[in-house]
Amino acid sequence: MAERYGDCDLEGVEEVVSCRTRMTMRAFFQRNSAGADDYGQPAPQVWGAIPSAAAPKTPCWTWVKTGDTRHRPEVSQDSTEHRMIIPLGTDVTSDDRVEKVQDRSGTELFPTMYIDAVLRRRDHLELRLRDHE
Repeated sequence: MAERYGDCDLEGVEEVVSCRTRMTMRAFFQRNSAGADDYGQPAPQVWGAIPSAAAPKTPCWTWVKTGDTRHRPEVSQDSTEHRMIIPLGTDVTSDDRVEKVQDRSGTELFPTMYIDAVLRRRDHLELRLRDHE
């Protein structure tokens, strides 16, 4: 069964109802502007605001999905996934990162996270995120 939150589809089941009303948080995206050095090797990363972004604060909804516990002989680890939905048409790729996520009052809810995947849904984009390395 698909995971739902209010009127918003969180697992990709197609709905006609817009998810925009659920996007009460604000995300700040960054893009690596460093290219390659003279020898074609990757230059050190230089993160900055995405120049084509219409607004520095992108409406979003971010949540943490808890998963199974992974058992290894030396340690047990709970798997968690950070996910985010943003408006369809937002200029973001899997090479970008989320600098921070805030609520409407400006309180930081999530720190820097990298984007693993950008998934297109009917009325929004879903991002699969991982913690800052």
